[in-house]
Amino acid sequence: MMLNNAIEIRKPEPDSQYRLRPCRCKSDNVAYVKYEDQDGEKWRVSCFDCGHTVDKGYTVQHDAQMEWNFQI
Repeated sequence: MMLNNAIEIRKPEPDSQYRLRPCRCKSDNVAYVKYEDQDGEKWRVSCFDCGHTVDKGYTVQHDAQMEWNFQI
């Protein structure tokens, strides 16, 4: 898992509007990762157990959330 360019890691509360579904591996150890890209700050969601990541270069955290929750 890439963390070398991470600026911030946010693990949302299970009952918050930013909640993330558990990973395909059934782990709930998933979080948002804000990172620096050549085009600025971006968001991705990663599982810290199996390493599965959804990263399409989202500039908005909510977009990363929607993609993760849809794919899982």
